[in-house]
Amino acid sequence: MPCDEKELVKALDLANRNAGGTLKLAKDCTYELDRFDNKSGTGLPTIKQDITIEGDGSTIERDSKDAFRIFRVAKDGDLTLKDLIVKSGTASESKRKHEDGEPASTVQSAPPSKHPHDHRADGGGLLIERGGHAVLKETTFTRNSASGNGGAIANFSHVEAENTAVDDNHAGRNGGGIFNNKGTVTLTNTSVTENKAHITGKDHHVAGGIVNVPPGTVTLDAKSFVINNDPKDCVNVPGCEH
Repeated sequence: MPCDEKELVKALDLANRNAGGTLKLAKDCTYELDRFDNKSGTGLPTIKQDITIEGDGSTIERDSKDAFRIFRVAKDGDLTLKDLIVKSGTASESKRKHEDGEPASTVQSAPPSKHPHDHRADGGGLLIERGGHAVLKETTFTRNSASGNGGAIANFSHVEAENTAVDDNHAGRNGGGIFNNKGTVTLTNTSVTENKAHITGKDHHVAGGIVNVPPGTVTLDAKSFVINNDPKDCVNVPGCEH
């Protein structure tokens, strides 16, 4: 795969049409996304098949004044990321542009959606819809943001992360690092640090690190840690320091 974001988009479109596949990115490349699908609010094609992206130390980042997330996994989609950095994605209901030089982590909250199942404002780096699945290996999510929930990752289904870092992400509402809504999250040797969340109204069940909405489950192994998140580390996560 050449170091070219347009070629990456084409390859993902092809994989979706051809029952999936494995994409091997150029080593240590930065794929800068400056366009997005208006319907999904996502910079890359929605994952609808079994697709693996082998990053080889590369970065995929939003490079635009427009607000859009990086990855979205739809029902029946299965995404595996390996050795990749996912950076500066921004999920937002507003389609406004950001000022030059404004980091994604400073994006403010958008008005609440009128459609309860519309997750446009959730998951700045990665959104997993119900019926989707994601596996993250040696992957870093950093400087992603959401005006809703899940600055880095919003999960409504199943996600497993191994040797992964979720650091310095921001949510306008809840779960600056990870927001899990009735799904399952499994973390192995994974760090969730320095993430922030802000929420309005009287709901004080807010955390910058990980927020779990029952009956969803979040499982941390002994080598995973969730620390230094603001305003606190976790909500409804067994084994996590609050």
